[in-house]
Amino acid sequence: MDDHEIYSNLCELLGSGVHQVVFTKVDGSQRTIAGTRDPEILSQLDENHETEWNKTRVVNTQNLSIFECTSSEWKSFKIKNIVSIDGIKYNEIIQQFGA
Repeated sequence: MDDHEIYSNLCELLGSGVHQVVFTKVDGSQRTIAGTRDPEILSQLDENHETEWNKTRVVNTQNLSIFECTSSEWKSFKIKNIVSIDGIKYNEIIQQFGA
């Protein structure tokens, strides 16, 4: 499975509901966020959702952006730095995608 397929599958997974995402930050520390890419939830939490979501931008399939519900801010991190989503280890998630 290539980067684009992994990115697409993660976007689909995070596009429904709110998820606990644990990732390693650039400084080596771990961060846990409750975040989403769910358009319905975003429309309720992010007043700029429509303009931000529909902007034309180059997709970097090695990074992922997610809306953090507690801070009401977009966060971005490297996909390879994901530790777990909803308590499921990253490698297990990738296996579920069929990689």
